[in-house]
Amino acid sequence: MKTNFIGNSGSNSFSITQTIPLGSSIEAKSTAAAKVEKLLMDTGDTEAVTTTIGANDSRVAFGQQAGGTQFQVSTKKSVNGETFQAKMEKLFKENPDLGTVKFQSGGSFGSSGTVDVTVTAKTDEQLRAGVELVTNALKGKIKDVNPEITSTLSQKQRTLKVTIDRVAASRVGLSEIVISQIVASAMSPQSIGTININNTATAIYIKSGTVPTTVDQVKAIQIGPLRLAQLAKVELVSVPTKITTQDGERAATVSLTPDPKASLTTITADVQKALDSLKDKLPVGVSLLPIGGVSADQAESFSQLLMALLAAICIVYLIMVATFRSLVQPLVLLISIPFAATGAFVALLATNTALGLPALIGMLLLVGIVVTNAIVLIDLINQYRAQGVPLEQAIMDGARQRLRPILMTALATIGALSPLVLGITGSGGFISQPLGIVVTGGLFSSTILTLIIVPVLYRLIEGRKEKRALKKLKA
Repeated sequence: MKTNFIGNSGSNSFSITQTIPLGSSIEAKSTAAAKVEKLLMDTGDTEAVTTTIGANDSRVAFGQQAGGTQFQVSTKKSVNGETFQAKMEKLFKENPDLGTVKFQSGGSFGSSGTVDVTVTAKTDEQLRAGVELVTNALKGKIKDVNPEITSTLSQKQRTLKVTIDRVAASRVGLSEIVISQIVASAMSPQSIGTININNTATAIYIKSGTVPTTVDQVKAIQIGPLRLAQLAKVELVSVPTKITTQDGERAATVSLTPDPKASLTTITADVQKALDSLKDKLPVGVSLLPIGGVSADQAESFSQLLMALLAAICIVYLIMVATFRSLVQPLVLLISIPFAATGAFVALLATNTALGLPALIGMLLLVGIVVTNAIVLIDLINQYRAQGVPLEQAIMDGARQRLRPILMTALATIGALSPLVLGITGSGGFISQPLGIVVTGGLFSSTILTLIIVPVLYRLIEGRKEKRALKKLKA
């Protein structure tokens, strides 16, 4: 059976990223983004496109900006998400001038949507070696994932690096701090305070000449009688967009994007198997943390819901013990829960639906729903026995009398859930459909089996009690 966390099948909201050559200007990114927007809108399937170029915390220099271009796309409710994605990916490939345009298998409700492997190391060199080793171990060996494996080290931006020659600077009586302040003031206006004009505080900036826009102009910045190039090495370099540390060590994350239709549990197991093969190959100082991302979210959620299921069963049992004043009869009633689980799993397999968080919530609902049928049946049988009706006759009469209300209740509930099962609930169908399938399948199987198995078990247990009672009387 396939498993996932929440899933995104049927959603009409998509995240798309666009990457063009490193160092491209804001104008070039805007032009490329406009072409992607036009392709999206010309399909007639799109309602809205929101475009963000660069990151909010990016620093602008020489007309360039860190970060790529992100699109948030909303399609019409009638559009099939998988068909739309396949069509747009084909159009993007037919237009190579757009750069690299990809749909992101985004997570839902805070989930990352990717299977993440975190690598830690003492130094940057060890970290790069560890990331490369993990990437090579996973590349092409994990099924049902995007063939491209990304890492936080692969996200870079073009940066102007100024390395000051301390000896040359000391000869003219300057320090690194002083030179950096002079360069900073030349690159951007410096605030020297505020002035109160008409009861409004207004900042005052000092601007020194024309702001440099090329590397040569930066090298020509005057620092006293000398140029910056005479006191420092000025060069363009590519640096990571962020540096991450964990427990005092450098860290980087290698990410794989699972296919939405694939089983997340199988992918996680394959990734773990590949990582286990690296234990003796990792460089000194490099270590791997447990698999994170959507895999960790799934494991945590499944664990919590399974505990909730056990707690629900215990609470139901305690309530029935107090109601029937018996420790054994409630156990007969709880037999309907495994019957419900059987029908739920069969329904998921028959519809090729993954077992995820919505499906487990449906399982939790089933605990309370399916037990009610068994309760009304056993309660009536107990009433007949209290009136002196023989055991077999009480079971037959009780089952006959409760057959119609049990079937009517089950059919009414199944009918009410049919919109969820058929997926006609709009953009939330990818959450509600698995829930509806689980409850419908579980209710169907538990209703049929409860009418057959529960009376049989009741007969076996209560029949033994009567035999023991008769033996005591004869003795």
